[in-house]
Parts: sequence; structure tokens; C-alpha cells
Amino acid sequence: MSGAPGLLSAFLLIPLSGALLVGGTYAAGSRYGARVGLASALLTASSPVFLYQVVQRTSDVPAAALWMLAVAAVTGTRARGAALGGLAAAAAVLVQPVLLPLAVPLVLFLLWRPERTWRSRVRTAAVFALAAASGAVAVLLRQDAGYGSPVIAGYGEAHTPVWIIAAAAPALLPGALTGLLVALVVVNAAVYLPYVVFEDWSRLRYLLPAIPLVLILMIASVDALCRRIAPWTARPVVALVALALAVLAVREAHERGALRW
Repeated sequence: MSGAPGLLSAFLLIPLSGALLVGGTYAAGSRYGARVGLASALLTASSPVFLYQVVQRTSDVPAAALWMLAVAAVTGTRARGAALGGLAAAAAVLVQPVLLPLAVPLVLFLLWRPERTWRSRVRTAAVFALAAASGAVAVLLRQDAGYGSPVIAGYGEAHTPVWIIAAAAPALLPGALTGLLVALVVVNAAVYLPYVVFEDWSRLRYLLPAIPLVLILMIASVDALCRRIAPWTARPVVALVALALAVLAVREAHERGALRW
């Protein structure tokens, strides 16, 4: 990017997307409880990958923010959640078409949501799918106009312990919401795994949409475990874990040069 559009993305669009990603993480994490949402948002904002990418003129942060907004909208209780989530997903597909498969777990979540009637599930899933599909159609038209074919494109860490703890979420917090977040993480990893060279930590930007979800699952698992052992410990332990991991994450970001703007 260069000129005015490049300056706009560097000084407005990307930081705004970063704020939306953190806010979306709070909203989605709050489905497990307010302290889970707050701690997850803090850790997302402290992530070395996030801190590095939020000052780069790339599509990674905007795409991750839009997918997180889609998750927050779909998992909420508002009547327009499916439509808003579908529009956010459509915009995310326009930004990074390769992540289109992330829409599938969201559709399945809407179809299997236990507290709603079957008719309501089908209607909301259809609304989401149609809205999200508009992004895919727009991508195909853009590809056809730009490259002469709708199927040709123009371009050919420290989180490890967190991922391990997050893996306990299905056992500690069984249910549709946990299943959705796990499925989204798996799909994101499956899409980008062939392109990721883990020796180069910056390549983890490809997993940026999944990182806030993993952090939510990790914090929710710690919270659930505390509530099972001694409920009074949940609040201080979650706060301590979040603050300690945030400090370690920022320190790692500094050591890896992510804070040298």
C-alpha cells in the first residue's frame, strides 16, 4: 500500500481493527462469564502476534476482527445476531477468502443450538449462510474481473501451554459454545497449517483468528476448574493467571522485536 490509502490503513484501519478484535474477544468470552471475557480480551491485546500485526499494513488483524465479531454476534441472544454475524463473516471473506471454511462451524452451531426451536434454528442458520455467502460471491466476481477466472488468486511460540490448557475445555465445559470455538480453531489451523513454518514465529499471524478463541477456552477452563475445586478461588486465580500471562506475553513481544515500531 502507498499514499493516502496506505496511511489510512496504517494509522486508522488496522488499529481500529485491533480494538474491534479485543472487543469481540471480550463479547465472545463473556458467554462463559464476564471475568472470562475480560481476561481473554487482556491476553489477546497482550499477544506477541497481535502486538506485531496491529502495526503492520496487512489483512490479518482486520480479518481476525471480523471473524471474532461474527462469533460474538452468532453466540449472542439478539434476534439480529445471525444476520449481523453473517455480514461480518462476508466482510471477513472479502478480506481473506481462504478463511471461508470458518463459516461452516458457525452455521452448524446455529443449527444445533439447543435452547431454540428447530424452525428458529433453520431460519437463523439460513440467514447467516445467505449473508456470509454474499462475501464469497463478491470474491468470485472480484477474482473474475481481476484475473479472468473466479478461482485464480493474485498470490500464490509462547502460546503452547495455553493451547494445552485450552484442550481441556471440551471436558470441563461441554456444550455447543465450546464445540463451536474448538471447531473454529481446528478449521483455522487446518486451512493454514501447510503454509506455517513454526520456526518463524511471525508466521503465527496466520492463526490470528484462532488465538483469541484459544485464549477464551484456556481462561474458561481455568475458571471452570477453580469453580469445581473451590468456587471462591475462581475470581482471584483467573485475574492472577491473566495478569501473569499478559506480562510474559508483552515481555516476549519486546524480546522478539514486536514492540519496535
